[in-house]
Amino acid sequence: MALRAMQTLAVRTFPTTGYRHVGDLAWNWCLAIDRPSQLPTAIWTHDDRPVAWGWLELPNSLMLQVDPDHPELADNVLARAERTAPGPLSVEVAETEPHLAAALERRDSSVLSTARSWPASAVPSPICRRGAPSGLSTTMPTWPAGRRRTEPPSARPGSPPNAMSA
Repeated sequence: MALRAMQTLAVRTFPTTGYRHVGDLAWNWCLAIDRPSQLPTAIWTHDDRPVAWGWLELPNSLMLQVDPDHPELADNVLARAERTAPGPLSVEVAETEPHLAAALERRDSSVLSTARSWPASAVPSPICRRGAPSGLSTTMPTWPAGRRRTEPPSARPGSPPNAMSA
């Protein structure tokens, strides 16, 4: 599987789609590392730049990503997966991927689409400049003045000694 190429596309499209994060791809790859023959994968490129990919987990689960600037490739990714899978496909798309939803709508009923949906306001910016979605918050740990975070708990004032610090 061409994980690096898939992640390259994910980095470019995540700020727009909020879906298929590089970490998700790495996690799924690690879960599947011992069965590459069950995961046929194809990458589409333009000028040596990945613009689409399809990762089929046999028998029928397709994970795909298509650059919104190349929506026509969604049909190619789906067609290849349909030729490879022994039966109807199961595909997830986000509501922020209308080019993929449109491609699925053009297919016949052999493709089962499961839409993941969340409000666009909940899609984080690349560095979360807009803050957390409504109802969620973030907190940072506080450390005593003059102490470094790398110190063991026993080095913090009021902490009991342990075998490493005794």
